[in-house]
Amino acid sequence: MYGYDAARTSHVASRDLPSADAEVGRFSQTGAQTGGGGSVEAPPVVNDGIAYVAGDTRIEARDIETGTRLWETDPEDGVNTSPVLACGTVYVSTLNETLALDSENGDVLWRVDGGAHSGVSTSPVVVDDTIYVAVGGIAALNAETGDERWHAQTDHSAQGVAVADRVYVGAGSNGSGEVAAFTRNGDDWWRTTEPGEVALLKPY
Repeated sequence: MYGYDAARTSHVASRDLPSADAEVGRFSQTGAQTGGGGSVEAPPVVNDGIAYVAGDTRIEARDIETGTRLWETDPEDGVNTSPVLACGTVYVSTLNETLALDSENGDVLWRVDGGAHSGVSTSPVVVDDTIYVAVGGIAALNAETGDERWHAQTDHSAQGVAVADRVYVGAGSNGSGEVAAFTRNGDDWWRTTEPGEVALLKPY
């Protein structure tokens, strides 16, 4: 997922990488008329030789060796976040909804209202059987069905979510920032109330 893991550590263990002069292959292009994935503003997710790409005109899976498109799904509105791959399912937040797609064929398994407002940092997070989505706050959904488990509101539109021991949300509007932390059950733990100030609402 975006940031590698649920906590967004962006830390990947050392592994073999291609040389600096390795051949570059293009498997998606900007523009719907070219047959590509449309304009792609966020990184793809790659697993077992397949890249899952969320472009503004379609969501697709590509073989990373040949560039062959394995499947494609056209969302009802734009996408500007990275997809998440978990338990054989591709989860994507569009501008107005969140989708769960079968990773093998792109079939829509479920869709719910509420999606990402802007930026790749609003990509969903999946932990165990729960998907966390920034939707004018933070919503925890059943990853298998899309049913809402809880929804916590923030003062501004959520711009990012990370999950570790707690669920952390960054929100902001017109330069006013807010950070909030919630328990895995959706209870308030703490929130910033003024720039640079942290108010503890519950003990650890």
